[in-house]
Amino acid sequence: MLTLTTELTAMKYLLLLVFLFVGTSAFAQDNTPECDRFKTGTFLSPRGTIIKRTAEFQTEHHKESGFKIKLKVVWMDECTYVLKFVEANKATAAAIGPGPHSDLTCEIVETGEDFYYHITTDEEDGKVLPKSKLIRID
Repeated sequence: MLTLTTELTAMKYLLLLVFLFVGTSAFAQDNTPECDRFKTGTFLSPRGTIIKRTAEFQTEHHKESGFKIKLKVVWMDECTYVLKFVEANKATAAAIGPGPHSDLTCEIVETGEDFYYHITTDEEDGKVLPKSKLIRID
């Protein structure tokens, strides 16, 4: 036969387990990147490239080098998009060659209030570029 003290102790442990489960579930949901906020906008890369993204296209312009490129954006899921080469200015074309150019798959892996980190994979050779941060500037 259980005593009142034993029953209260058991209920405390049960409540503790419920709080731990709920807290762990909420924490796991908070780690999911909020990618929708970054599907369009103007961003700045660590190397000074200005990136403007609409629903269909992305342009990248690096003022110091004069490089400018236009890419088609295809969203694969909430946090993954593919960049497909469309055109480049003469300075960029001279540096990267005439093409064809492989697609780049970008996965947003972490988001903050005004920035996100992404990992880019070159689809032709499978090379994974280092994680990079883009900061929203609009």
